[in-house]
Amino acid sequence: MTHTKTRRPLIIIIIIILIICIVGYFFLKGMGSKSPSGKMQATQSYQTSVVVNNSSVKYIRAAEGTYDKSYFINPETGKFRFPNYNADGQFIVKIKDETNYRDLYWDGRSQKEKQSFSIKDFEYFYMPPDLYIESFWDIFDKATSEHLKPYQFLHRHGEDLRLVVEELEDNAQFFKGDGLIDKFIKNGLAIPYEFKSELEIRDYYMEYVRSLSATDLKEICRKVGLKTSLKKQELVDQILENNLPVDVPTPYILNDSFRMMMRHFCNLYVEDIKKCLDAWHPLYIKDVWEEVKLQAEYTEIEKLVDEIITTKYWANRLREDIL
Repeated sequence: MTHTKTRRPLIIIIIIILIICIVGYFFLKGMGSKSPSGKMQATQSYQTSVVVNNSSVKYIRAAEGTYDKSYFINPETGKFRFPNYNADGQFIVKIKDETNYRDLYWDGRSQKEKQSFSIKDFEYFYMPPDLYIESFWDIFDKATSEHLKPYQFLHRHGEDLRLVVEELEDNAQFFKGDGLIDKFIKNGLAIPYEFKSELEIRDYYMEYVRSLSATDLKEICRKVGLKTSLKKQELVDQILENNLPVDVPTPYILNDSFRMMMRHFCNLYVEDIKKCLDAWHPLYIKDVWEEVKLQAEYTEIEKLVDEIITTKYWANRLREDIL
């Protein structure tokens, strides 16, 4: 009985110490998650923050005068409004901002915290937006408009154009009788391919023979009296070894003027988006270009966007600041 009485005060003291440690831990954790305005952080910041002197924090903001502030209504007045970045009629490419800003930035904040929310908080907690960007191919539907008149013939070919260009953008060769390809030959958008050497002609001949069906190969061999009861690869070898005459179709490629027209149209698409972004907050720009590349569906656009992202032309519109 004496031992039990002696232990009780010790156990009580240990329990009190544990309670104090737990309360202190959660208090310090809460203090460390304050926002630039002293508000609790509702969501994880997209930016990389660095603690300076155990109190200040580095973050990236827009330099003064580098974006149109009218998209953000009354910053720091208790009536903050998130931007509605939708490209209007002055631009060719349709861009629609579908970001649910309230879920991203308001969730978990009290009414008081929302009233004191400022552009500085928006920049500190910035997260990638949810955007719809009209794809390169969708723009062909607008090729009847005044400022796209030089490209109206692209619109006339519609989906055919997309299928052909996607298949042939790397100087691929095609033949008459391929259906929609014939339209391009008829309209002068495709021209016969000129072989550069005898070796290239031979390679083309061999590649074509290998692409034929077993039935076609047997027919070629039958006409010259060679064996036909062979496996497909044996038939191919027999034709190539004997250099048998084969009716090889003339290959065609898209002509240079057409390719140049397509490049100009690609540049038009990209430059239109770039002009639109001039008024946007610069933190958005890299995310927009990455979304453009994702929705491009065309290699030439992807290459142009890669070049743009590499230059980081919007960097001079951003500043590092300390809170």
